[in-house]
Amino acid sequence: MPDLWPDMVNDVLKEMRPLPCLLNFLTVLPQEVVAADYITQDKRSSVATALKKQAPILIGFVAQILNLSGYNDPNMASSILETKKMALKCLEAWILFDVPASILMGESVDIIGCLFALLAPPSSLSPSYQHQEIFSLLSDTIHVLEEVICSNGGRLMERYPTVLAAVIERSVVQLSPLYNLVKDDENNIRNYIHYFARLGECHATSLADHPRFSEFIHFLILLTQHPDLSISELSFVFWSELRQLYEQGDITFPPTANELFLKLVDIIRVQCIAKEDMDQSEKETFSEYRKSALDVLLDLHAIVGAPCLQMLGSQLWNEIQQQQQQQQQPSSPSSSLSYSSLESCLFCIGALAENLDEKDDQIIVNILALLLNNISPTQPVTYTKTLLKTIGKFFKTVGRLPDMVGPIMQVVVLSLAQPTLQHHAVAAFAALTAPKSKTLVQCAPLLSTIMDHVEPVLPSFPDLEDRCSVIESISRVLGSVNAQLGLPGLLRLANPVISGLAASSTKAQTDPSAAKKGFTLDLKLMLSICKSLVYDDRSLLVPGSSHPVASLMQAILPSLDVIVMIYATDLEILDMLVALYRHAILSAQKDMLIVLPQLFRHMSHVYVLSPSSSSLILSFFTTAVNAFSTTQSEAPSTPQHQQATAQVNSLFGETLRTIIQHTMGLLQRPDIATRPDILKNFFELVGQLTTNMPEAILPQYLQMFYDIAVGSLSVLYDRTALRSALKLMARLVALMEHKTVSSSPPSVWTPLVAEIETLLTQKEADLIRRLISAACGGVSRSHIAGIADVLYSLHGINPSYFRECTMSVLQTEGFPSKAVTPDQKSTFLNSLMRNHGIKKFRDTVHDFAVVSRGLQDFGAST
Repeated sequence: MPDLWPDMVNDVLKEMRPLPCLLNFLTVLPQEVVAADYITQDKRSSVATALKKQAPILIGFVAQILNLSGYNDPNMASSILETKKMALKCLEAWILFDVPASILMGESVDIIGCLFALLAPPSSLSPSYQHQEIFSLLSDTIHVLEEVICSNGGRLMERYPTVLAAVIERSVVQLSPLYNLVKDDENNIRNYIHYFARLGECHATSLADHPRFSEFIHFLILLTQHPDLSISELSFVFWSELRQLYEQGDITFPPTANELFLKLVDIIRVQCIAKEDMDQSEKETFSEYRKSALDVLLDLHAIVGAPCLQMLGSQLWNEIQQQQQQQQQPSSPSSSLSYSSLESCLFCIGALAENLDEKDDQIIVNILALLLNNISPTQPVTYTKTLLKTIGKFFKTVGRLPDMVGPIMQVVVLSLAQPTLQHHAVAAFAALTAPKSKTLVQCAPLLSTIMDHVEPVLPSFPDLEDRCSVIESISRVLGSVNAQLGLPGLLRLANPVISGLAASSTKAQTDPSAAKKGFTLDLKLMLSICKSLVYDDRSLLVPGSSHPVASLMQAILPSLDVIVMIYATDLEILDMLVALYRHAILSAQKDMLIVLPQLFRHMSHVYVLSPSSSSLILSFFTTAVNAFSTTQSEAPSTPQHQQATAQVNSLFGETLRTIIQHTMGLLQRPDIATRPDILKNFFELVGQLTTNMPEAILPQYLQMFYDIAVGSLSVLYDRTALRSALKLMARLVALMEHKTVSSSPPSVWTPLVAEIETLLTQKEADLIRRLISAACGGVSRSHIAGIADVLYSLHGINPSYFRECTMSVLQTEGFPSKAVTPDQKSTFLNSLMRNHGIKKFRDTVHDFAVVSRGLQDFGAST
């Protein structure tokens, strides 16, 4: 089009009439160029470039329309207003078309000056300016002015600092008087406040250096007072931008700025006062405003520092004084407002908790003391909820102030017994008893108070998650003291959990989905209690009695049976169940023998039914092997110990049978390659058993181990899983060479070694063939070293037999690949037999594998 109509804009301006048609055409023209998908991108770019060259003519034309006068003529006013609105729409379209910045910045026409002229102060306007059409023109003008000044995030305007400085000057001096005119018009006031907020956000650095900065801040603070909260929060993004630039050292503030920022804090506090009789929509708006206000308060505190908290503390004192005066006149209509204002002040103080550190401790002490000394049974629930939230937010500070823990915990514990306050009291209680928090240990002297007030109401908690949180919190406190103090309380605490599991078991028979949440939370609680029942000094426990964890597991065994029967494939519950079983075994160890058979049956059942949890179950059994092997090695050798050891070994042996059989079935599944973690954990389990419990490995298992290990060579591509398989092979073969398994007596490991010897006599040639085949192309080159280790172990047992087996394997034509010749095979075998240590052996296997893959000459490499 440019080559066919090079002066299109100028021609259209001369020829096209009437004016509305002309403006509409010029408005859609750039939009159509951008959206024209019927021409190529190169063509669109060419047309756009040509049009932008003609932009000065168009901008000048628009400026002429915007400068039209005639408002005082009733016959012309309406038409002129409408024409100017159309011109503004046209101007916006060309701004979005990315016309050159120099044109907008006054290179040929002062378009910014034209826009400001449309926003003339009220004193120069006729009475007709109050007409709704004028309001609409004002709104459109402010919007277009914002597009010019803040285009591309303000980066274009920043190139013209003189123009920008004039814009800031005129915005403060000329536009601020418009506030009283537009404040009651929703559309206008939104655009108006949005303009100032965007100006500040995009040009904060330039504003901070401008002489009118304090006036600008003062005016934006005034706008934040707007009663419509959705309008008031339009300025919030500017304060966040100021904080970021301040912390980066990009701006500095004049001496008067802090006073203005503190004024804004107080304005936000007032805006956060909850009003009575808000409908649902107003409540949602109020809630969203408070969420945004939290961030702004943090931003302002980061700039101002301690004076921000000091001011809110002083305001809190004034509010409490006022509230006490209102209590003396309970019929006063402002009594509820006093509490609402007090609650808002408390909310703002709590918002700053994230920013506070040791230097603010004394202020916090004064605030907390003030609050705790003025608690009244008649105070509204809303206020008490905010008080509890604030206490929870200040838990780090409270930990540094031990004298405050008792009074604060007293308030929290008493609130737990009140249904309307429970949820917020639970959150505060959890914060004060958080793991590793300083307040956790300081709560120990309050144990009797906590248990006396909380334990009776626990069963009546309507929210199961709240009940769960409270029990977890108490268990942490009980776990932080010695067994004499903590054990009785923990066992009492476990009673409602045991009852809860039993109730869920009954419900699960008819409605499993409804019972699931109860099971999940109670399993989580039981795990929390068991973790608190870890006592390194067993002498603290009752002599001759079982470990309390074992007793608890025995008490909930019927419920566990139901869980495994109904939820065997539910990963969420199984994760919790395995964590509980693992911790119980690690804590109670030999005392778990009374329930161990049933727990093992549970896990074996899940392993068969739930392939997705197979890896998790294998990991559990590996943990169990380690736990019981440690117990056996450390315990004195007595008849009772020997009997317990035999019982554990037998139990592991029976469980292993199920695991092996199911694992062999998994090898036949086409998707086993996508779950390498299962075979990896299986090989690790067998390795642990071989080392720590050889008597649990029955002779018939070895053939199964062999089948699974060699079978994995053709289906596993995961590095860690295949490495585990090769490591197990090397381990089993090495037993033959070293003739020992562990520190166990020969009567324990000699039968296992004999069975391995028999198996290798039958399978060594087959194993060598599989290993060489894998090394020479069946697996990744990164596994060649692991394969060499297995071959090295075979060589070490009986070199002559190893040579005989390897020679028979290599004599097969085309094995391991057609890339190797008989001479290279012979060289390979001779190099293996000239064994000079594991490193040389690995190098030989690696070089032969490389040439078998056709990557280099074996003779040259050796």
